[in-house]
Amino acid sequence: MRLTNVMTLILLFAVCSNNIEYTQITTGKTLGLQYGDSSYYTELVLIKNIPQNNLKQSKIMINYFDSMGLSVHNFEVMPEVKHYFMYFYKSTIATRKYFIAMEDAPKTKGDAYNENKTSLGYIYMGRCKESHKLKITIGRNLGTADDFDIRGLNTDRTFLKDECDTNWYNVNKNNELVKYYMELKNKKL
Repeated sequence: MRLTNVMTLILLFAVCSNNIEYTQITTGKTLGLQYGDSSYYTELVLIKNIPQNNLKQSKIMINYFDSMGLSVHNFEVMPEVKHYFMYFYKSTIATRKYFIAMEDAPKTKGDAYNENKTSLGYIYMGRCKESHKLKITIGRNLGTADDFDIRGLNTDRTFLKDECDTNWYNVNKNNELVKYYMELKNKKL
């Protein structure tokens, strides 16, 4: 009987410790970031207990973006903002220290984290040349960049929505991530 209680506690702990936890770090225009004539709206999310499977990671990022990120409607009514990024990182001691504990403090070389190992990727929403049309992309970190590569991470990009290309949906409708994103959108209707 006592062994059963111990096994139950271990199982309960294992189930509870595998819950995915999100920490949203920045909301809104980060430092009024300007690049050329464009404004950027940037958010950063740390994720704890994320599965190792790339497809599951991507779906978790898409779901979080869809439920907690800047909505398409809000993006459309903010014409001054041309680019929206939601960056995702694994929640580690190093990323928490860098992004949370030292949020307002100046960063030093000793505060670094290994972006190649902790970055999960990003979701981008931007305007086509015709400002009323949108494109949404997920970029997943492949984890294959050299840790000191100044060119950044190696990513695999998938367009989840591309109103700029009239034939895009017909070509991509069988992509698993596109189907998942479209299912989320259709559930909201």
